Amino acid sequence: MAKSAKVILLRMEDTFALTTPTASTELFQELQAAASKIVLPQGAILFRRGEAPTGVFLVLGGSVNLELEGVGGPGAVRSHGPGSVVGLPASLSGNTYSLTAQVAEDASLGFIPRAKFLELMAKSPPLCLQVMQILSEEIGHSRTLTEALLRNGNKRGPAS
Repeated sequence: MAKSAKVILLRMEDTFALTTPTASTELFQELQAAASKIVLPQGAILFRRGEAPTGVFLVLGGSVNLELEGVGGPGAVRSHGPGSVVGLPASLSGNTYSLTAQVAEDASLGFIPRAKFLELMAKSPPLCLQVMQILSEEIGHSRTLTEALLRNGNKRGPAS
């Protein structure tokens, strides 16, 4: 007999108290120089979970929300403001985007196509190190979230 799936709900302040990963000023300037500038209105979608990666987005102004959608309704949201880089994991790995990115407030963005971003990475060890730091922060955030999910799931007991 199959067990029912557990539904675990967390308060936003429990899971997303960590700061969003932002690039150093030098890295951000280097990326800005390589980026195409775009302005998008609130509600515009940059990419959706499950889509092939097209590149990375630099948040220059406004904000972008990253959401885990398609897993039983809207998921947790993290807001990224100026200085943030979104789309890194998929753009580096070539795997599909794992989150959906939507403009939360009218945004000024820089876009770097995946191939160009990978070329920049190949030519700049300092850029590689900074990107590794950003991704390490994301891994730490994911582990904190997983721990909170497991802790809260254990408090609730088995699903009926």
